Amino acid sequence: MAAIGAAAATGYASGRALVIFFMQLGWAAWPGVALASALFGLMLGLCARLSIRAGANGFGALCCRTLGRGKGRIVGLFHGLLLGMAAAVAILNAGEVGALTLPLKHGFLWGMAAALALAALLNLRGGRGMAPAGTTLFGIALLFYLGLALDPRPPRLYLTGEAVLTLAGSLPAMLALALSHAALNACVAADAVCERVDSSVNSRRLALFCALGMALPVAAGCAALTRGGPLMLAHALPMVPLAARWGLFGFWLCAGFGFFCNACTLAAALGGLRGWLSIRKGC
Repeated sequence: MAAIGAAAATGYASGRALVIFFMQLGWAAWPGVALASALFGLMLGLCARLSIRAGANGFGALCCRTLGRGKGRIVGLFHGLLLGMAAAVAILNAGEVGALTLPLKHGFLWGMAAALALAALLNLRGGRGMAPAGTTLFGIALLFYLGLALDPRPPRLYLTGEAVLTLAGSLPAMLALALSHAALNACVAADAVCERVDSSVNSRRLALFCALGMALPVAAGCAALTRGGPLMLAHALPMVPLAARWGLFGFWLCAGFGFFCNACTLAAALGGLRGWLSIRKGC
């Protein structure tokens, strides 16, 4: 659940990301969801198995012990850049939520500060807060998206035109996007797994649960997006008009869910960067 929380913002929180990785594929979105989730679980299961064998307590230490000093530092550079970009996107998204919701001057900065504070709290005591946070996010995402999918009312779209899904039914595009989605989220969540595994962990079972933990909210989110039709996919924030059917409650639920997801991914990214810095001298 710590891994599912770590990948919340990049994996399933953004309706726009679900459109880019899956929904633009038309019917191929559903095998894409299954493949991406399976690959995500497989990658994290391999990270767990290798960490147990190498006795590593983080993804950085795992790379150094299995690849050697030179290659480990190269991988560390690219992984650190990815974590830095994930952290930047997460904190900017949290700032946007603050600008939209907080009745304060400089709401954008207050939103960023609140996300940083929550991320710091989640990283206390070795990141023990990540697993409860991930469990909470998983439950909220599943109920939120299933509720949007089961609501029969059509959303109000203030858009005109036509949406053409040029990649609909493309199997090569499905394979590429599924692999990209799995790799992105596995890189963000790798430290959440490597820091917590020990010899008592069954890596195959962990891989299965990680795959299911990603598949269920992503599939529910994709099912919710089908409510609006192809034109819904052209919306910059497609979950917003879906949640607007629930009035003010939908607004606050959408905003709070997005903020919490971005704060958890920010916490995971900062924790991973901290881990890389701590082993840099020994790598």
